[in-house]
Amino acid sequence: MPGCCDRRPICPATRHYRRLSETAPAEPVVRTVTIGLAVFVGALLVLAPHCCHYMPFLADDALISLRYAQRLLQGHGLSWTDGRPVEGYSNLLWVLLAALTGRMGLDLVVGLRVLGFASASLLVGAIVYGHRAATLRQAMPMVFATAAVVLAGPTAVWVVGGLESVLVAGLLAWAVVLCYPIFQQENAEARHAVRASVFLALLCITRPDGALFAAAVVVALLLARGIRRATFRLGLWLVLLPTVFYLGQLAFRLAYYGQWIPNTALVKFAPSSTHLARGVVYVAGGLLSLSPLSLVTGLFGGCLLWQRSDGASRAKALLLIVPATAWSLYIASVGGDTFPGWRHIVPLIPLMALLLAQGTEQLLQQRGRSVVLVSAVLAVALTLYAYRQFHDGRNRLALSERWEWDGQVVGQMLRRGFGSARPLVAATACGCLPYWSELPALDMLGLNDYYLPRHSPEGFGHGTLSHELGDGQYVWDRQPDLLIFGGPRGLEKAHFLSGRQMQQKPEFYDRYTLVRFEGREPHTVQSQIWVRRHGGKTGIRAEGDRIAVPGYLLNGNPATVVHLDGAGQFVVSPSPGQPAAIEDLALPPGTWRVGVGSLGKVNVTIRPAGQNKVLVDAPAPVTFDWAGREGAGVDVTLSPVSQKAVEIRAVVFVRVRR
Repeated sequence: MPGCCDRRPICPATRHYRRLSETAPAEPVVRTVTIGLAVFVGALLVLAPHCCHYMPFLADDALISLRYAQRLLQGHGLSWTDGRPVEGYSNLLWVLLAALTGRMGLDLVVGLRVLGFASASLLVGAIVYGHRAATLRQAMPMVFATAAVVLAGPTAVWVVGGLESVLVAGLLAWAVVLCYPIFQQENAEARHAVRASVFLALLCITRPDGALFAAAVVVALLLARGIRRATFRLGLWLVLLPTVFYLGQLAFRLAYYGQWIPNTALVKFAPSSTHLARGVVYVAGGLLSLSPLSLVTGLFGGCLLWQRSDGASRAKALLLIVPATAWSLYIASVGGDTFPGWRHIVPLIPLMALLLAQGTEQLLQQRGRSVVLVSAVLAVALTLYAYRQFHDGRNRLALSERWEWDGQVVGQMLRRGFGSARPLVAATACGCLPYWSELPALDMLGLNDYYLPRHSPEGFGHGTLSHELGDGQYVWDRQPDLLIFGGPRGLEKAHFLSGRQMQQKPEFYDRYTLVRFEGREPHTVQSQIWVRRHGGKTGIRAEGDRIAVPGYLLNGNPATVVHLDGAGQFVVSPSPGQPAAIEDLALPPGTWRVGVGSLGKVNVTIRPAGQNKVLVDAPAPVTFDWAGREGAGVDVTLSPVSQKAVEIRAVVFVRVRR
């Protein structure tokens, strides 16, 4: 039959037209990817200089996390110091990721910066994915939401600050956007819930309180879809992996640390009216710092909840509002936070940004709404928002807090000078000093100590959050070799409880003496450190007829400063007008020969303690007779013979005749 077997060849033009027709449906996908990629890259290009604005801020607690990562890489397990391990971190996944960057060859501090920026990228990526668009008009919500994230001062502060807050925000954002289908679609499938549950599970091991977000999402699901069998099924899929991860970490905690509760909870969670009041003020202040974003998103949230015509939009609003409310109430109940940059407000930022995107979408979908007008209003609001971020007091604290880097100087100095002796360092700045010194350490505030959180003082819960614990007798009984009160520069008088109680002991000043150390790399820092005077790893050593006095204990002259010489040994450098000295050095009766380990010639002057009588005054080595009663002491003064600089490492007394 005519035409049935018509096999005329198709002309090239027709073939090309058909090929274009077949690929035409892919064009919206290409536009969506292109727009999404452009917004993603643009947001990160804005965030990068914003983060640099707060460099080199680094929180001391970030260095506590790095101390755990450091010791893990060194083969000491997830521990902070030698002895019984305690869980003094509250960010397991963050610690493990930090250790991974070290395993890859990165400096651990650099690794934290990389993780921080990667976490911010994860957060921005979630917003772009959740509100992907094929046209510029549809992309406006995504643009404003990502701008709200990257312009937020807390985001930039904690990208460089070294703690897990931005990772929490990124995981939460992905969990939320992957939950959109089960909140919007009546016939949502279990696979949607499983994908979201992966990120909720990671939240549970990023922070112990990350489980709160999983619970809040399930509550939001019940409120949005009603109490039905299908809702419970989706809710079970949502919490399955988070439950496994949470119980898995609990099993590890019990097996490794022998505890049900981490140290961080014992130290920081002290419910009281005082902490509650401070927590409410903290949350209110954090939300105010994010205005007008917080005001706009609050208005959008109220409108979306109030409407009844669009159930899907109302359900999405519940998904954002319920976790935000739960987290705010939780942070208020624990007393807020003490760090710069509103650390605990960071997880609220992606929730508000997504709510901003949803509200903007609703506005642009209404007939008669001008894209230009809506965009102009939101652009003005974001401009005011950005201005507030750069002028907020807590954000600006990150510009001035640099004492952790003094801890690098002091810690590295202690590691070089005392590394072989391995003295026990008791400190309150328990991130920077232990991390950079790598010495055995005692946390006088209890975060990384087993005893102190389980023996809280009277009035616990009414002092400064996480700085209330202390027990001077306990620290005293541990017999630390070095005591550093306050920050890395040290204090003569302690501020916190353990140090105050120790200094109330009359025998404190017999056991410890205040020494001024000076670290010179990478910059110069002087630190006041209380050093054990006799015995231990740092004190005067008396063995038979030999007494060795380390150079750093020649601190009888308050102007004396101890520093490291080229060989990494602690030395003092007296001058003719500023001699080095040690007072009331106990010597048994006999004839003593005094030698000085020094670079340069040193003159030695010895007197009975507290007297002007001179027993000997000559260049070292010198010999003198000492007829004082048992336990009586001498005052020793050392000065250069000439105007040339000298460096004294030690003074050694040897009894040559009894």
